Amino acid sequence: MKKNFVKKTLASTLALAMVATAMPAAFTTASAAKAPALNKTSKTLYINDNEIGSSFDFNISNKVAKSTYKWTTSNKAVATVNSKGLTKAATKTGKATISCKITLPTKKTKTLKATVTVKENATKVWVKNAPEKEIGIGEKAYDFNSAFSTASGAKATDYRTWEIDAESNTAGATIDAKSGVVTTTKAGEFKVRVRAYQNKAKLAANDTVDSEWLTVKVVSSVVSAVQTTATKLAVTFDDNMKDKVKASDFVIENTTSHVKPAIKDLSFSEDGKVVVLETYQSFEDGKTYSVTYNGTAYDFTTSIGDVATLEITTTTAVIDTDQEIKFVLKNANGVDITDLKKGNVTIEEVENNKGFYDSSSNKVRLWEKGAVAKFKATYHTYDYNTDGTEKGSVTVEFSVVGVEASTVTFGTMKYTITDKTGAPNWDKVTDTTTKLAIGDGAKYIHVYAKGSDDSTLSGVKFESGNSNVLLVGDDGLLTGVKEGVAHVVVKKDDKIIGTCAVTVLAARKATTVSLDVNSITVSNSDKLAAEKVAITLKDQHGDKMADAAYGDLTVESVKSSNPPMVSIDGKNVVINSADVADGTYQYKIKIDNSKLTVITVVVKKYDPNKAISSYKLQLSAQTVDTVVTVDSKDDQKVDISLSAYNTDGVKADMATFKVEVTKPDGKVDTAFTADGATSYSYTVRSFDTTGTAKKVATGTYKVTASVYNSKTQKYEVKGYQYFKVEDTQVAPTVKLDKQNSDITTGTDVVTIINAAFVIKDSNGKQYGKDADTSIVGVKVDELKASDYYVVNGKTVHIKKVIVTEEIATGVYVDHVVTVGQSVYTK
Repeated sequence: MKKNFVKKTLASTLALAMVATAMPAAFTTASAAKAPALNKTSKTLYINDNEIGSSFDFNISNKVAKSTYKWTTSNKAVATVNSKGLTKAATKTGKATISCKITLPTKKTKTLKATVTVKENATKVWVKNAPEKEIGIGEKAYDFNSAFSTASGAKATDYRTWEIDAESNTAGATIDAKSGVVTTTKAGEFKVRVRAYQNKAKLAANDTVDSEWLTVKVVSSVVSAVQTTATKLAVTFDDNMKDKVKASDFVIENTTSHVKPAIKDLSFSEDGKVVVLETYQSFEDGKTYSVTYNGTAYDFTTSIGDVATLEITTTTAVIDTDQEIKFVLKNANGVDITDLKKGNVTIEEVENNKGFYDSSSNKVRLWEKGAVAKFKATYHTYDYNTDGTEKGSVTVEFSVVGVEASTVTFGTMKYTITDKTGAPNWDKVTDTTTKLAIGDGAKYIHVYAKGSDDSTLSGVKFESGNSNVLLVGDDGLLTGVKEGVAHVVVKKDDKIIGTCAVTVLAARKATTVSLDVNSITVSNSDKLAAEKVAITLKDQHGDKMADAAYGDLTVESVKSSNPPMVSIDGKNVVINSADVADGTYQYKIKIDNSKLTVITVVVKKYDPNKAISSYKLQLSAQTVDTVVTVDSKDDQKVDISLSAYNTDGVKADMATFKVEVTKPDGKVDTAFTADGATSYSYTVRSFDTTGTAKKVATGTYKVTASVYNSKTQKYEVKGYQYFKVEDTQVAPTVKLDKQNSDITTGTDVVTIINAAFVIKDSNGKQYGKDADTSIVGVKVDELKASDYYVVNGKTVHIKKVIVTEEIATGVYVDHVVTVGQSVYTK
């Protein structure tokens, strides 16, 4: 028994010894120690990326002391590795195996392996199918396609995303980021670009390759065309057409006789979507007409016929104020034919003990609140039956009641927040702001509403509905206290007219930077080295930051030797690449030491022998407001420049070019001579020798740039851009103080205006009666006899006045102010 025990014990010991000899101690799991391992067994790297993603440091865990490590790559053209495991993308795409051979102190070895996939980023991306002309309004208005290239010419591995520049988007455009399908909601313009990126993290960091912004113009289309009066046609569009169309843009034609009635004038609905065309002559009854706009014809059927209804629209008159009695005549189809038939209407005063009616002007004036004037209105056909009764006449009886101005009711208010004390020009306000942030500078709320007497809401005061969120001054000054929504209470004569919801946002902090282009090719020629890239800095709310915030931006070179000089100047990245070696350089744009985006600068030598392949027309502004303020009282211009680029994408030394500016009326501005210079400036606001502002017409201007071809001896168009001129200058308000018994018959009209009317500018300065002495007042030399007329020996009707407002010392703006009221003299 003892001999067998010794044999079994010896056998077991030999077996364990054999296992121990077969595996080095450092690689066993008998003691629960873990074997050496790589931190990654697969990794993707990128070519042409100077900072992020071009390298990876492979590390080994569970190292055995006194071991040696040898790193190798299976393909040095794809990836390289140093003696410490730092692996970098090389010059070719593909896969390489990174190996680390571990030699233990026992001389035993183990090899760890990782697969490295090397890809290549796009170095350029562009829009393949830019629209040849304008696009329309609606869903899926256009489907954009893109393409991109790499430094080596291989297929890029990046993802692509589409975006629209919010700042320039006047067309309400949205785009599917993945497909490039754009939807538009109104006429205007938008800028679109495509961006190439490695992954979502880099996209969020704006570490992308972007195409240039492509400006796309969107045009409106007609929804319907309907006759509204004997001489008027209402053309309904899918967008606000104010300042976008003129009478000459339309052609009306009788589809049978092909007679084209001339268009006398046009007007707009409040929202601008309905354009009313007025013709010099009446439409023929029961005929089919067409109206053509932008090359497309729309048919409508006319209806005139006889008067079926007589409607009186005047029921009240503010006391001590002339009130015209207004009426509407309609046919059986509901078409307003007042203009054709109004001469057949007579109005008879039945009873009026506390006022008087002037039949020559068809105006009534009542002296007391509650006074009632009774009338009878009759539409006459002047066609009689044999018994003497009139055929087809229409008669209505009605009353007009005297009311105080304070009893006037106001409809739905619209409101906006601006940084100005003066109210905006509501006829030109298309977008309203109802938000402000804590810490914003002076912000004021302004409200607008029409009264039941067709007056405009004025003389209001404001209160805060929640002072814990928002403080509000009587004058509308807003101060945000904490985040939330508060209502501003609007009062007139201590009566609540309505409320306006205002959202208070968190204090603004710069969070995103977008550049006009994220990658730019520049020349190292001394003459052509200077370039600028526009910056847009936005806060966490998506709003553009104030100009002062741009001063906090810094720029930092990314691991480059002797790079181009890049700095921040105002709202631009300024690049000077003179005498810099060819190559690719990257820079971080930072704020508070946090990277917001990266710009790539590709420097190439300028070769004057290479052909010019493209041109870029640039304007200093897309939208210009010619309003004159204390802070804006100098000449205003739009700068125009044209740059040429050769086949390398490098800016080329270009000769002069020619510019044509087409005005909103479709005519070329012949007063603007631009031929044979290297840059131009188009003046939109100037001042004459008296200091009075002279402004160009509002609307959309087209700038066309042409280059002279010496071979064909003709100018060839190389680009066009649009800019829009707005004028938010607020005209004074006019109010008849009341009949002034001190005015005698025969007094000159300017004296009458100054004595009887109160005219105030947007800041409350007064003209006319009891005027502030510092105000210029009525412009006598331009007031014509046609602007007023004498109704009778004692009534002077004022159509309009020309008021000169002094904006600053020696700086003036003329306003043509419609009055349309009468003054009674003794």
